[in-house]
Amino acid sequence: QSSREMDVVWKALEWGGRQFELFPRFMYNDYEGWKAVVESRPYNALHKALAEADTAIAPEAAKLIAKNGIREVYSMGPSPKVDRVLLEEIVKAGGKVTYCPVDVNPNAIKAALDEVTTHLTSAFGSELWKQHVSFGNCQPTDFDKVKSSGPACVFYAGGTIMNDRAFWRQAGRIAQKGGIVVASAAVNRDDSDHAEYWLSMY
Repeated sequence: QSSREMDVVWKALEWGGRQFELFPRFMYNDYEGWKAVVESRPYNALHKALAEADTAIAPEAAKLIAKNGIREVYSMGPSPKVDRVLLEEIVKAGGKVTYCPVDVNPNAIKAALDEVTTHLTSAFGSELWKQHVSFGNCQPTDFDKVKSSGPACVFYAGGTIMNDRAFWRQAGRIAQKGGIVVASAAVNRDDSDHAEYWLSMY
């Protein structure tokens, strides 16, 4: 996008404009632009806090994945620093999964795969972790087009599921019976002002 369009996004964020309308249009398809937002103040504080919360529950999620024999992990809008911890714990727990980072942006998917691969190789060596983790379809796609082949773990890192109540139904459909959804339970009111809601959190 043009510098003028980026200016519109930044002004909306800084002055309380309707982020809900602007983010999907300008940011989610631009991985570098998205990173610039979440790594800048004051937005980085909440982004970091959410990632730390998700990381803290990763070991318990990995135990459930191994215990229930779940074979697929879908990371919706992947957060590599969280995903790598989840997959590390799955390897430790003896699980065997196919990891699918889901995003509309290929750079976000590549960043997730690169970081996960580097981390797991450092932690276990390439031969061991590849016995437990493989990569599934990594083509860019919308969340609502994802289809699992059986009970799955649907992982919404960073509170993404708070964006829309419909994401809960979507997550349940992908997880299927016997699967699990790992996500923040907070959901904003459908009729709320999205700019006010998000800015109050940041």
